[in-house]
Amino acid sequence: MTKEQLEKWYMRIWREGKYVDLWSLNHTLIGAVLAGFFEIVGVPVIISLIISTLVIVGWEFWEVFKKISEAFWNKIIDVVTGILGFLGMHYLLGVSSHELILFLIVLAVYLVLEVWGYWVYKKKGVYFI
Repeated sequence: MTKEQLEKWYMRIWREGKYVDLWSLNHTLIGAVLAGFFEIVGVPVIISLIISTLVIVGWEFWEVFKKISEAFWNKIIDVVTGILGFLGMHYLLGVSSHELILFLIVLAVYLVLEVWGYWVYKKKGVYFI
């Protein structure tokens, strides 16, 4: 049996994809978390979109600085999904009467996935899993 076959599903699920992977969901969720945060504190939408885009793009530069290797298109999709997460959350907050609850649920899901992904990253010692 190969190492690949022995790997647990909860570790394999974090493998990097050429375009999208489970990390793409985290990027989507962080965009949503940023939108929720800025909405709760009352930052105008255009300002919050600009700041969120800078944070999302900045994160990709941080990954390059930390030598986290990803396919080029994966990086582009990470930025796009982050912005889409922001826009989706902004829309949902506009039609929801439970903004804080929605924000807290999205934040909780993001944190669970982020801790899980980070644990796998540290356990494997590399980004490519």
